[in-house]
Amino acid sequence: MITTIDDNEYAHLWVLLHELFPNLTHTCITIQHNPGGTQGKKFSVTHEYAIFSYSADTIIYRKQHTGGDVYNLRRWGSTSGRYEGATCFYPVILDSNYNIIGFGDLLDKELHPTAQVEHNEDGTIYVWPIDKNGIEKKWRYGRDTVESVKDRMFMKNEERRPNRSDPS
Repeated sequence: MITTIDDNEYAHLWVLLHELFPNLTHTCITIQHNPGGTQGKKFSVTHEYAIFSYSADTIIYRKQHTGGDVYNLRRWGSTSGRYEGATCFYPVILDSNYNIIGFGDLLDKELHPTAQVEHNEDGTIYVWPIDKNGIEKKWRYGRDTVESVKDRMFMKNEERRPNRSDPS
């Protein structure tokens, strides 16, 4: 669901969406639609807000080394399928606090995980590159190179997000 709104009622809509749809992830972006601006009481307004509300997904991210950019570790698009990257289908291993502690072995082609997130008896959690529709994808990095970016990776599961009132 996408909702657009201007500055006047943005804060109220943000709270309302979180109350009505607590299980959805809500992300806000600004849309510049009038570069010249529409004269307001104190400022010229050049934008509106679009709030995207969607089903949550467990996502492993990687921060860009030189800046603040963040990228989803799981590939998407036309070349993102599991079998298009022979060394890119393995579990990311998390501890019980959802910290990345390592990476599992490549999974044999004939084997398929039962879910995107698997909780193991030893308390570890395996996250597979499976999208929210259950389609097996691949990670951005092969198993042989992913260790080199581990220190820049973090896990974000929107369902477990601690502060839902933060619109950032």
